[in-house]
Amino acid sequence: MMASQIHPDDDSFTFYEIGANKLISLMGLEKDKRAYERLKEMITRLQTRIMKIQEPGQEVRVSWVASSVYRDDGMIEFEFSKRLRPYLLQ
Repeated sequence: MMASQIHPDDDSFTFYEIGANKLISLMGLEKDKRAYERLKEMITRLQTRIMKIQEPGQEVRVSWVASSVYRDDGMIEFEFSKRLRPYLLQ
C-alpha cells in the first residue's frame, strides 16, 4: 500500500499519507477502540523490520520506513528510508 503511492516519475521521496480508517479496513480489523492501537503497533513493527539487500561486495540492511507520524486527523504520514531510493524510484 505504501509503495503504491510512489509515482513512476518521482526522483526523490516525499512524505506519504494513508488514512488510518482505510488501513484498518484493508487489514480486515474490526473498527473499534482497540483497532487504532493495533494499527499503531503494526506501524511500529514495520519501522523496526530490517530488510537485507545483497549488492555486489556488500549486504545493505535497511528499515523500510524512516519515520512515521500518527496525526490527530486520522492520517498516518510516513517516509521511506533514503537507502531505498535506487530500488523504489524511477
